[in-house]
Amino acid sequence: MVSGQMFVERISSYYEDHASIIPIILIHGDHQTGAGWLRKPDGGKGWAHSFVSRGFVVFVVDLPFHGRSTGITTPDPRTTFLTSDVVESQMTALRHAENPEWPSAKTHTQWPGSGLRGDTCFNRFIQTVVPEYLDRKERQIAGQQAVISLLQAIRRPAILIGHGSGANIAWLVADSAPQCVKAVVAVEPVGPAFGSAMTGRNDKFGHGPDIEAIQGVRQFGIADIPLNFDPPAEPPSSGDLLSSSFQPIPYIKAFATDMKAICFLQDPNRGPVRKLPNLQQMPHAVLTGEASPHSMFDWATVKFLEQAGIKVEHIDLKRAGIHGNGHLCFLEKNSDMIADLILSWL
Repeated sequence: MVSGQMFVERISSYYEDHASIIPIILIHGDHQTGAGWLRKPDGGKGWAHSFVSRGFVVFVVDLPFHGRSTGITTPDPRTTFLTSDVVESQMTALRHAENPEWPSAKTHTQWPGSGLRGDTCFNRFIQTVVPEYLDRKERQIAGQQAVISLLQAIRRPAILIGHGSGANIAWLVADSAPQCVKAVVAVEPVGPAFGSAMTGRNDKFGHGPDIEAIQGVRQFGIADIPLNFDPPAEPPSSGDLLSSSFQPIPYIKAFATDMKAICFLQDPNRGPVRKLPNLQQMPHAVLTGEASPHSMFDWATVKFLEQAGIKVEHIDLKRAGIHGNGHLCFLEKNSDMIADLILSWL
């Protein structure tokens, strides 16, 4: 049986691609497939068509172990599922929460329909949700290798746009193949570095304003597998990568004066601050929705990238005058406005 393969769909308004056309690769996040880039729950066209109509050739992927790239034919005890309760409370029906876990949740206005079970748009979205196979490290290794293979087949540097964990895959790809990547747009990436902003109210999906360091979580800051740091991070043995206690980069609790909040960054008192020279070779943007739980912690991911010497712009949709978006901003009513904002930055 083949494993680790990746389904790719190419979309273009041209009969043949010209060398001057910049490719965009759209990389989905957890529990999703490339279908989310094609059509929105309200029936509108997705970002793939938005970018094609603006002159790009677009490649939509189903990452390994997802959708048409599954390669898994037997039940796996490590499979996780995204429940309707979680989708409602964290993604589609934020404004209906009686006791929202983050202050801006009540500003969520861009999801089409009520966002509650039984609503047509909710039902269409929940039907696209897929089980999540294997652990983070295995998914990141397979996703990184597969997207690099796609870039080698395209034979042109591409723009990588990733959502959620797909954004972290984009960084891993750009770190390993910087010559193949023109820019990275990270839409609400998984974060923050070295920890989590999830609360005890819901062991896996609740969010709050406090960031805590957690052993074994994003041990390399923006990923769970090694990146090309300078000086190098402590090299893992095969056993280390499976151990939650392995700490390749010393980190420290830091107070961000501009945010008046705590995050975790590399500890400058325990050796030189490591840089990411390969990611310094292209521009990066981190995009955050006003009503999303990521409004509580994407800034901390930006702080980590900046400390590593990376040129990164935090595109806060609220500050840009685009209001009411949750975590699934690319599926919401004003998604074309957000696509235009990304292109303006590019």
